[in-house]
Formats: sequence, structure tokens, C-alpha cells
Amino acid sequence: MRKINRVVLTLLTMTVMAAISLLPAANATLPKSFNAEYELSGKGMVLGQTTYSLQGEQFSIRTKPTGLAALFVKKNIEESSRWRWHNGQIQPLHYIYSERGKRNRDRSRTFNWDNGTVSVEDDKNISLLKITTPAGDSPNEQSDRATDKALFILQLMDQLSGLTDNSNNSNNSRGSTTELNYRIAKTDGWHAYHFRLGEIKKIATPAGKFTAQQVIRESSGKRSFELWSAPELGYLPVLIEYREKDGSLFTLKLKRTTLMH
Repeated sequence: MRKINRVVLTLLTMTVMAAISLLPAANATLPKSFNAEYELSGKGMVLGQTTYSLQGEQFSIRTKPTGLAALFVKKNIEESSRWRWHNGQIQPLHYIYSERGKRNRDRSRTFNWDNGTVSVEDDKNISLLKITTPAGDSPNEQSDRATDKALFILQLMDQLSGLTDNSNNSNNSRGSTTELNYRIAKTDGWHAYHFRLGEIKKIATPAGKFTAQQVIRESSGKRSFELWSAPELGYLPVLIEYREKDGSLFTLKLKRTTLMH
């Protein structure tokens, strides 16, 4: 049961999208708002439902157990990230994590861009992180974007739509690099997330078939994580796969979505 709970958290927070000029540019723009529902499966059964939602400058992720899994997984998770546009890029301001079930957990991240710090609060334990890259860049000139566990999904969507725009307009400022590197603020410090592109193929989901780009998180461990993203949906993911050390496979598949461009 601990393994299933850990996978739920991993799939919630590690969802990543990527596609560049090799993919069709049509409709490959960040949606103004969206609501996307995914089916979480593993161990030969449906475990729950995850929902991503963008409304204005508020991005949220919610997950809950469904079906038979609801009988033994007593956990509901909500994540919410408030952000702003800064120099043409999405910039995190405040992140909240709430877990309710057998054990309640509350976490938050508050980004202070004026002094270049992040206040990290986990169950009343507070620490402070500096927003600088290993090269010592200023907070607003980072090569690896500092962000929270939810918002990096939206930042990737915007960055990748900017890369697509750049294939037709070299003056676009939203995405000038193919690097997909992020630093997530956690209790024990910054965690680096680096991704590489894989193959392109048709992916079948409950929501339909999509031409999708495979994206793989680089890792030296035995666990693996990859996803498939469809540019026609504004870079929302359509399939996510997470494999545990023992080979157990867990997936998120898109069930339905509404987007406003």
C-alpha cells in the first residue's frame, strides 16, 4: 500500500510534456484555461483519478481514489500553485499541498523574487532556500528554472509552445532553448529534473488517439518515468508511465479534457 501511495504522489508531481519543431505547429499554444482528467491504473486495476486545471493564474492538481481502490487507499491530495507572468515567462509565487486521509499533511512554498528566496514549510517545519543556479545566475536569469512540484508542468507547456513559435518567429522570447531543466524546491533543498526527447508515435487513450512525443526523465536509479504529450492539445500529456524498482508499472491515461485557446 505504501508503494501505491508513493506512485500516486510521483505521478501527480512528475508529469512532464515536451515536443519541438519536429511536431506539427498547428494549435501548439498554451491554452488560456483547461481541465483534464486522467485514469490512474496499476497492479491490474484502476486506482484513482487525477485532474489538472488552469483557471487564470492559478494551476491545480487533484487526485482521489476510485472504485475498489477507494476501500484501501484513504487519501485525497490537492495541490495549487499561484503564479504570474514575468519577462514573458511563468513565475511561481505561492504553492500549497494538502493531503487528507489516514495521515494529514500540509506543505507550502512561498517565492520571494525581490530577495531571491523561497520559504519552504512542511508540516510546520520552515526553511529558506536561495534562488540561484549553480553558476550563480540571478533569480530572473536562471538556466535551470526554479519552481514548485505542480507549476513546472505548466511552465513546460509554455516553454514548448514557445519553441514551436520560434521555429516560425526567431524574435519570440518565450522559449529560446531546447533545454528542459527544472529545479524543484523541496524540504531538503533543490532537486534537479532533466528530460530528453524520445520517439514520436500514435498513442491510444480513452480520450482518443493522438500523435505524441515521448519524453523521458534522465535518472541513474532503477525507477523509470516517461510520458507522451500531444501538441494538438496544447502540450497536455496523454499518457504517463512510471515503473518501480521491482518492475511494477503504473500509468495515467487521459480520459477527457476541455481547453480554451
